Amino acid sequence: MKIDSLEIFHVAMPLIYPWRTAYGADYDIHSVLVKATSGDHFA
Repeated sequence: MKIDSLEIFHVAMPLIYPWRTAYGADYDIHSVLVKATSGDHFA
């Protein structure tokens, strides 16, 4: 299988309430999504 292209997406989703720890507060959650394309197929 040959991969023709990769697309990388950064997603930041805001939280309704901040997640507080001893190190500070997080106001959103960060994720990375990757789309791989090979011919007519993608995942």
